Amino acid sequence: MASSDRPQDDFAGIEAALDHLLRLNASRKVHARRAAAVGVVISQPGLLLLRRLDEHGELSMGELARLTAMDPAAARRAWTLRLAFRRSSWSRTTSMPAKSSR
Repeated sequence: MASSDRPQDDFAGIEAALDHLLRLNASRKVHARRAAAVGVVISQPGLLLLRRLDEHGELSMGELARLTAMDPAAARRAWTLRLAFRRSSWSRTTSMPAKSSR
């Protein structure tokens, strides 16, 4: 093998590994396993919304939809479902903190 072929081979291997990783990340089966491993039920769109909020901070729903390449209505539905699940989980597992009487 010529030394000039080596960088191309390295690049092809890295590119193949990244393609495989991206396919795994998009897999519903892998997403379900990851969610089960941490004990959280969240849809893939819901997780994507949370990632963008973590990266960018507070955003309008339109901006959040744009950053996730989602239709604004779909982003709102995913967010509403996440909030509904969060509320039902809180009511089953914890009580809301009492307000301070300062």
